[in-house]
Amino acid sequence: MIDSALFAKAAIFSELDPPHLEALSRVATIRPYAAGEAILREDEPGDLFFVIVRGQVKVFVDSEHGREVVLTHLKAGDFFGEMALFDNETRSASVSALVSSELVVLRRKDFLDVLSDDFTIARRILSTLSGRLRRANDMIESLVLLDVGGRLARYLLRLAVDSGALGEDGWYTVSRTVWIRDEPRRTTPSGTRKPVDEVQTPSDPATRKGSTPRRR
Repeated sequence: MIDSALFAKAAIFSELDPPHLEALSRVATIRPYAAGEAILREDEPGDLFFVIVRGQVKVFVDSEHGREVVLTHLKAGDFFGEMALFDNETRSASVSALVSSELVVLRRKDFLDVLSDDFTIARRILSTLSGRLRRANDMIESLVLLDVGGRLARYLLRLAVDSGALGEDGWYTVSRTVWIRDEPRRTTPSGTRKPVDEVQTPSDPATRKGSTPRRR
């Protein structure tokens, strides 16, 4: 059976328990792809979800002038095609193998059969998708309501929460050059959130400790 840990790395399955991940592993298969081989093509119907076991792939689209535009490169542990598990829409981009690769493949029908056997899996996946939708709504709100500085500040705050480390002094360390102040949440007409203007870098006159960051 395929290692269920591969599915645990995919954000859409990150909240599932080990038995649920094993259920998905039992219905998945592994496919090899040669370097340069097409895995899926833009605008074609799709019903497959992929996790890369070994190798590297590129995700790209073709411009109106026929030029290939590479969107990203994915490596072992990365995944793509998750929306094909839920809808019958065509693919939004093409994917091909950059080197000889092996991918775990999960078909929509097999995935839906697993969901029908255990509603807990569906409920947890829906919860994960709901969280992603909320984050997408926040991004849209930022684009509409905030200026460039505000959008950058909100992005850094999200980065701090997702991957930063909160120190005892009340600052998130995002990297060696950016610190973000952890402030109490405030209520706005669109919900409860943290302020987006408490971001500081070493170029600011204020120091990390003992001073108040400059308002942007």
